[in-house]
Formats: sequence, C-alpha cells, structure tokens
Amino acid sequence: MESTELARLRQVAGKQTTRLTHYGRKTGKPHEVTIWFVMGFLTDRAEHERAMAAIRRKYWMFRPIIELGRFLAAIGLMRDKTGSFEVLLAG
Repeated sequence: MESTELARLRQVAGKQTTRLTHYGRKTGKPHEVTIWFVMGFLTDRAEHERAMAAIRRKYWMFRPIIELGRFLAAIGLMRDKTGSFEVLLAG
C-alpha cells in the first residue's frame, strides 16, 4: 500500500499547474499563486537535466515564449525571475 503523500503526489503529477499558498514573512497572511510544476527530487546535475527535459516535454507549447524570455534576459531587457524550490506536503 502506498503512502498518503505518494498518493497525493500521483493525483497532481499529471496536471499543468497547481495552487501554492505561502505565508507573509511579517504578517503571516496567506497568499495564493498559481505555479507551473514538474515532479522530481534533484540531487545532482544529471537529475537536474532530466527534470529540465521533463519541463520541456510537459510545457512544449510555451517553448517559444520561454526562449524569448531567456533571450531578453541575456541581453538585459528582462530580469530572469525563474527558479526552483522544494515542496514538502503537510500532513
């Protein structure tokens, strides 16, 4: 029998976006944002490359926009605000 956390991850793995709630550092008030995501737990460069390949497969239709953003960031017309982070599911 799989764990509750794994079952919850399987439910969202095929979706394009999810809602992320974060809490204000000073106020403690919740703020919700919609994020794109890909499932993975990265510990080395090869895993990072596999995750990036998964992102490219999952969001292929946005590739031109992503590439344009990279270009604009490279020439200094746009700031690159991308990043990655780990999410732990609360019980």
